[in-house]
Amino acid sequence: MGKTIPIVVFSLLIGVFFIGLPLYAGTQQKILYLNSYHQGYPPSDGMEKGAMSILRGTGHDTKIIRMDSKRNPSEEYKQKAGLQIKKEIAAFGPDVVIMTDDNALKYVFLPYFANTNLPFVFSGVNWSLAQYGGPYRNLTGMIEVALIDQIIKTLKPYARGTNIGFMSGNRYSEKQTARLAQDYFSINFNKKYFVANFAEWQRAWRKAQHEVDILIFENIAGITGWQPKAAAEFIVAHTRIMVGATNDFMTRYALIGITRNAEEQGEYPAKLALEILKGAEVGSFPIVRNKKANIFLNMKLAKKLGIVFPMDLIEDATFVEELGPGSWL
Repeated sequence: MGKTIPIVVFSLLIGVFFIGLPLYAGTQQKILYLNSYHQGYPPSDGMEKGAMSILRGTGHDTKIIRMDSKRNPSEEYKQKAGLQIKKEIAAFGPDVVIMTDDNALKYVFLPYFANTNLPFVFSGVNWSLAQYGGPYRNLTGMIEVALIDQIIKTLKPYARGTNIGFMSGNRYSEKQTARLAQDYFSINFNKKYFVANFAEWQRAWRKAQHEVDILIFENIAGITGWQPKAAAEFIVAHTRIMVGATNDFMTRYALIGITRNAEEQGEYPAKLALEILKGAEVGSFPIVRNKKANIFLNMKLAKKLGIVFPMDLIEDATFVEELGPGSWL
């Protein structure tokens, strides 16, 4: 009988250990990462990569939800997705939520979680929270701005004058970008060109060479009949002014591209989320803007314009001539 006591005690100890495990695991802090778009979309992939580089190995229970609203842009889909994600958040019970881009804010945070006790940290929200009624007491993060200020500063020494133009597809979102950029940076676009098709773009491009000195070429979305290689060749043949691009996929069509660094916009909210889990208050973190940049130089166009870039800029840059076929848009 005496020989069985140690076995019983040992068994009880093992039982306590394994019973205790779920209780311990239940105290594990949870982070939910909410991506507005889908896996395979480069900007949000970069944000996710940056965030996971900070969160990986921290021991927190991390769950990723992708809203997939880029491939499903209808209002009905986004509202249904927002409601479904609300239910998933309730089921997971996160201690903090990281969310990227406007749709997560608009369709999940605003209708269901604004000014609640669940802390949210965002990135990739365009220009300002004011357009969404912010600020909110349980929300902080990093807004996303096109790095137009850096482009203008870099191109000014090479420009013949100070007139600045803005060119993009003829869409409401692009007109809003121009307006928000003017307000945010307190700059004046002397000319704005919103074009609907390829032939109209060619005419506007020729006009811009005589009307402005620096041109921000924002987006080809909304320009029907776009011909990527023909456009790049046309630009080399007909460009006399300094042209800058704010998006990676637009750098083929500019002298210089200074574009947003997606990983910065993943790393920053992840760092804040970890601080919040340690006890920091959401309100102790001011809302900031993105500042890190990817640099692209079009050396073919630079040679044609007689531009010699400084070596420090060249060392940090990617040459658009070296980009693969997949970069043609």
